[in-house]
Amino acid sequence: MLDDARFRSLIDARARHPERIAELARARRRRPMLREEGTLFLVAADHPARGVLKAGDRPLAMADRRSLLERVLVALADPGVDGLLGSPDVVEDLLLLDALHDRIVIGSMNRGGLPGSAWELDDRFTAYDAEAVESMGLDGGKMLIRFDYSDPGTIATIAITSATRFAQLPDIPTFAESGLPGFESYNWQGIVAPAGTPAADVERFQQAVAAALRQPEVSRSITADGSTIVGSTPSVFRKALDAERIKWTRVIERAGLRGL
Repeated sequence: MLDDARFRSLIDARARHPERIAELARARRRRPMLREEGTLFLVAADHPARGVLKAGDRPLAMADRRSLLERVLVALADPGVDGLLGSPDVVEDLLLLDALHDRIVIGSMNRGGLPGSAWELDDRFTAYDAEAVESMGLDGGKMLIRFDYSDPGTIATIAITSATRFAQLPDIPTFAESGLPGFESYNWQGIVAPAGTPAADVERFQQAVAAALRQPEVSRSITADGSTIVGSTPSVFRKALDAERIKWTRVIERAGLRGL
């Protein structure tokens, strides 16, 4: 899809005719944001701007520019894909490749916080800003918001979404304590076995996992980020799963959310 001649033409346009990017952006055919059924599926193509190049077991999978563009072109050709989220360099290349007509294009705004760098959280508008999103005729912009409780530049946390306070942040109230009773939302992890696994095997495995979770090193590594260790029995976990299923089914139905 991106043969040698087409790739050379892209490089030539970049070097000799950069003004074409703005012209093509103005001429891009637009479409409604959502499909008739109310869904939207975008491909994210802004990771390399932060030095995030790994995909699967390949640490440099997105390091090759031509290869990245080829994969994005394949994705955009799929009728199930509505568009992409991209940093300016990727969006501009795709405009020059005439690949963004009738596609939703969201510009990535702050992508300068390279992972592991001293300024990772100081993630300024190093990509698009709001004026550029508008002038390029994009369909929207995405801004990252980062939180670090030890960073004085991070805004104060209003409340904790779990039912109880975090031991690491004892002074921050829950939403229920702040006047929203019944508000509870949190991430959780659990281990399940295939249907039909003998109960004795499930019980034996649960006991081994619970014993591992009680080990000091394991416990410290899990609780360091604010997680709470439960290590419950299979029956208690099943009740929790059922409760989560009921709760989120109601949320989805009330909000009118739809899958792909």
